Amino acid sequence: MDPPVAPRLRVQGFDEDLLWPLPPHQVAALRALFPGSSIVIPSHTIIDLDDELEVLFEYKTVSGGIHPYDMGDWMLNSLTIDTVGDAASWTQVQEDAMAFGTTVHVLPSDAVGGAVTASYDDRSSTWESVDDCVLAFWNACSVHVAPITSGARAML
Repeated sequence: MDPPVAPRLRVQGFDEDLLWPLPPHQVAALRALFPGSSIVIPSHTIIDLDDELEVLFEYKTVSGGIHPYDMGDWMLNSLTIDTVGDAASWTQVQEDAMAFGTTVHVLPSDAVGGAVTASYDDRSSTWESVDDCVLAFWNACSVHVAPITSGARAML
């Protein structure tokens, strides 16, 4: 399988293409437009310059592992930028009541720290490095994110 590809994106109200990893001036400008502990940029404000976001999620590969009959659907919720290690940035409210899982495409980032742990019952998986990868987990999982000590992590 080919490695994930960082998208060419713009955000409405922001005058330059987003760079990966996000430079500090872009993080600061986006925080001014979308204030909060994590920067959550709603999907309706994201401009995909390549019209290829579907390819990024590698939907067939990920969903085939979750549901062998591949009868699911996915939707882009947001572009989220985390600079502190915020578990809520991984588990945002789902608009679809039928949603059973979350797929996160972590874009190339310069975040230091921020290990991600997904747990269910007595089992857990931890990813120390979550840069430029795709992770998926059931909505029934609890997610913990260790503090990010520097930099920013961007996720679709």
